[in-house]
Amino acid sequence: MAETAIRDLIRTHELKQVKIEDIQKLVASHYRVSRADILSSRRTAAVAKSRQVAMFLAMMLTSRSAPEIGRRFGGRDHHTVLHAVRKIDALTRTDGALRDEIELLKQTLEKLSKGPASANAWFEAHLPKAPEATPPAELPAPLPGLDAPVAYGWTASYRVAAVAGAQNLPFYLHFSSEEDHRRALEAARVGGERLLKALRNGRYNARREYAEALDYYLADLPKTAGVGNILIANDQVRILHAMFLADAAFLPVGFASRLKSVISNQFALNAFYDVVQRHNEAVNAGTWSQPFPLDATKRFFGVVEDHTPRWFEPQVEKGLRQVEQAEPPPTPPEPAPTSAIEPPLLPPGTPDAKNSWRRQMATAANAVWETFVQGQTMPVAQDEWRKAADGLSEHIRPIIDFLRAQEEGKI
Repeated sequence: MAETAIRDLIRTHELKQVKIEDIQKLVASHYRVSRADILSSRRTAAVAKSRQVAMFLAMMLTSRSAPEIGRRFGGRDHHTVLHAVRKIDALTRTDGALRDEIELLKQTLEKLSKGPASANAWFEAHLPKAPEATPPAELPAPLPGLDAPVAYGWTASYRVAAVAGAQNLPFYLHFSSEEDHRRALEAARVGGERLLKALRNGRYNARREYAEALDYYLADLPKTAGVGNILIANDQVRILHAMFLADAAFLPVGFASRLKSVISNQFALNAFYDVVQRHNEAVNAGTWSQPFPLDATKRFFGVVEDHTPRWFEPQVEKGLRQVEQAEPPPTPPEPAPTSAIEPPLLPPGTPDAKNSWRRQMATAANAVWETFVQGQTMPVAQDEWRKAADGLSEHIRPIIDFLRAQEEGKI
């Protein structure tokens, strides 16, 4: 009597040819348990719920009696079946989510009972559709044709690497220029090495920043054509010049004399590298009304480091850090007249050291980006490449905006 009343209560349609085994399989799949779990004696919350829902659907969709259903659920008695049916029926009256789940399972089972073709058609119409893929954001276009402290290219192993460029290739205006360049380069190198050795041997009482800047300078100084970086070496000499200007009244005469020679040799060497002249002109001609995005540039360098060595050779990140390290000290106040040895005058057209460094940072980032975006047309793992590109693009945008304002504001 009780079973008949319950069946009448929950059944609202004509009986279909639904198999209890199909009910068990579908419910198990829906709740991410196994059919064996449903038939077992396990009583975890997930298994108990799955078992009760399956019993409820068996009573609703089949003509089997409660004892028959109980036997098909691991030999359970009919009281267990009736209890499960009452419980699920009561919950569906207050729990909208469970009611929707039951309805989805019921409709699925009904369609399965009509054969595969009917079931497939129903699935196609009612299962949730995958969201349409959102097209990836457009990557910012780099600014072409800008001189940068480092040049880049793709290697045969599909990584970005530093390559020879204008920053380490001399320009010979006259027939004798090659020999003149060799001599100027040798004078700059030997003078710097000897002064650094004297500092390390304790010959002069000078602050350690001089030795540090000289060490960086010699590391960046072009060794031969195609090796080294004249722009970054020149930045280190500008740092030495600023320190010299601030300390001129206190430096030992011997040290000041030799330091002045090192700086003068570099200024003479610059004449063989037209990229220095072009860089100075670009800094002087640009507009500086827009703040330099220093934080974005440093974060861009950090993302490059994160994707080394997957997409970048280690020398790329190292080179970017060399550019960053070349930040000049604050400009010292104009010194009072003194009889001490003073640094050489800056060559005509030499730009503000801080602005020069800012442009170096920005153009270095732009050059890396200009090379990296070429990867979208290369036979590389595009999903992985795009993930790296998205990470870089977030920080390159303000840098490109800064450079664009510089170019548009040239006088």
